[in-house]
Amino acid sequence: MGDPGFLLGKDRDGADKQWNPRVLLMWDNLRRSPQAQRMGTDLDWDYAELMMVALNIFFETHRWEMLSEVRQWMAKIGYSPADRNALKFDAPAPDDLAVGQPGSSSGNGMDMEEYWAQADAVMGGA
Repeated sequence: MGDPGFLLGKDRDGADKQWNPRVLLMWDNLRRSPQAQRMGTDLDWDYAELMMVALNIFFETHRWEMLSEVRQWMAKIGYSPADRNALKFDAPAPDDLAVGQPGSSSGNGMDMEEYWAQADAVMGGA
């Protein structure tokens, strides 16, 4: 994320404010998530950074009215499962990455009948 002194301002003593550790964790989670693949322009990342600034203000001030704005921003990025459904963003589920043929009797492989059927098809068997 950007320079906290520039984005967050100065504290009462004139020192640069710092990012809240929770906000840094949320930024890192977003950066590594499947949603990050959909954020193709700098404008998308600027938008996400502004969301993190608002979150940082909330954690600093505990002003609950900030959360409604942040929640809207999070929905537009697809932060929760419901948000991703609304955006029609299909993140891979663990079962999507299972080994085996579609429709096989087991998610981790195939039974012998399936094996021999495939072997016959490839080898030109009976």
